[in-house]
Amino acid sequence: MGVAFKLNNKESCSPVEWGDIEIEARFALNNQASLSIDNFTFVNKDAREIINYINEGVVGGLGIFEGMPFEMDVNENGQSLKAFDGIVDFTEEFEIINESKVQAKVKLIDGLNALDARIDGLTVGYLESIGVYTGSDYSDVDFVIEKKFDAIEFLILGISLFVMIKETQYAIKEFSDRISEVAKGGTPITTVGAVGPTVGPNIGAIIWAAAKAVIWAAYIAILIKAIFELGKQLIDIIMSPVRTHKCIKLGTLLEKAINYLGYSLESPISELDSYYYLPSAPLNGGVIKKGIPQTQDYGYQLSETVELCLRVFNARLAIDGDKLIMRTKDDPFWFETSTYVLPEVLTEKIQYNTDEANNTLLINFQTDIQDDWTVDNYTGTSYEVSLQPKTINRRERVLIKGLETVDIPLALGTRKDGFTALENTLKDLAKFMDALLKVFLARPQLEKRIARRVGMLKISTQSHTVPKLLVLSGKNIDTNHRDKLSAKYLENKFHNEKSFVRNNYGGQKIVQRDIRIPFGFSDFVKVLKNSVFKTVSGKVGRILSLKWRFNSDYAIVDYELNQIYTTNLKETFIEP
Repeated sequence: MGVAFKLNNKESCSPVEWGDIEIEARFALNNQASLSIDNFTFVNKDAREIINYINEGVVGGLGIFEGMPFEMDVNENGQSLKAFDGIVDFTEEFEIINESKVQAKVKLIDGLNALDARIDGLTVGYLESIGVYTGSDYSDVDFVIEKKFDAIEFLILGISLFVMIKETQYAIKEFSDRISEVAKGGTPITTVGAVGPTVGPNIGAIIWAAAKAVIWAAYIAILIKAIFELGKQLIDIIMSPVRTHKCIKLGTLLEKAINYLGYSLESPISELDSYYYLPSAPLNGGVIKKGIPQTQDYGYQLSETVELCLRVFNARLAIDGDKLIMRTKDDPFWFETSTYVLPEVLTEKIQYNTDEANNTLLINFQTDIQDDWTVDNYTGTSYEVSLQPKTINRRERVLIKGLETVDIPLALGTRKDGFTALENTLKDLAKFMDALLKVFLARPQLEKRIARRVGMLKISTQSHTVPKLLVLSGKNIDTNHRDKLSAKYLENKFHNEKSFVRNNYGGQKIVQRDIRIPFGFSDFVKVLKNSVFKTVSGKVGRILSLKWRFNSDYAIVDYELNQIYTTNLKETFIEP
């Protein structure tokens, strides 16, 4: 086996005792490795190369905050392999012992370790300030403030409506009577002339009746205008105007940041394009003008944005060249792209993953003390799956215990599906005023103004302190939004891979630890990319951790294998 090293893109000597350096790979959260590598010791010209690279930072060079390229190429069984493509890290356990000796850690340049390090401390606020997020990335969501039922407001409105209607009815009746008087010509009068007495119309009475009719008509016009203005004021006071917040697609929020880091995002999770992130609203009652998370919101730090997506969709990450792959944990992709075959070895010790068989799985969205509707419209906010044996002999002997929670630090939005009692009364008022306006050939508008509110996001106060996750249809909340976004929906679609019952008891696995297996450079390269493996006999499993030395022909691994070990289980589903 031949090994060649490059340091700063130049041929290099091998680090001291490189073959005894231990690599530890862990795959707890993702299908690609999180690596921990012992310090390398660089001597002589390599040490001077590193020191010069750092010193050049004060004379226009890259300096200490950009890792120096470090590569390892291996020729194994006639096959050339890029065993390690990384950097020397000057920020972690780095030490210049003397001018001819340097100790440093190395990291994969395209590994998840490097991605985590670059994400750490980066905020979406900074990305917005340099133009990564722009106004074209934001979407509109119309919202209304709908307070809980207020009996006092309802009473005031009802009395006002009653008084206005009665007064208008009286005015119209009086106007009608005056018109009738004009039509009748008043009480006839008798006059005596040359030809004798004659009966004729009372011109004075007609003029007086007509004058009164004109006065009442003017009064009605003034009254209608006053009613319209008062009614409009009442509607504005009691019923908030429609306003518009800015939000952003969850996929856009993630993808723009990933693009900034030099990767394209590859994910088949369609909800990334249908779920919208709405930041918390300012306490001053203004509208949200930027769809990115506020400073105090979960998701403001880029690491939180990534974690939010992984948590919501129960997903894993992998890097393939310049692509960042995000797929659910049970996506067939991981199996289909696996190239490592675990050799059959004799093992005697077997463990079961019974510690993962929790009595309860609980998926929770947050509620918001500023928005009563997150409590009143609670269905969908929480979902519970309880695991118990189907057949029990003695309940005190049951061994299933524990609680797993998936807390999603966002609230669900509430759709305005209809009218409140108060709004129905306002509709009656608006309908009455629109009818009066028609008399004067004005365009009715108040009833339509109330009706268009249905379908919008509703909140109970001017602000909300918890960001929301929404499903939109245009600027409104989708009619079936709770069928597409709820704790139950997420469990059924994304989190059921944990189930010890569903998917043919897919959550059940055996675990084998500290197993010694044949292992070389080519195996190392395969496992780094994907921890899922197949066995010679066709079983499927996943490596949990691995320890290996460069010059060793074996590795020590912990892994799990899919295997049913009990069918005496049942699940109970609870949606509060």
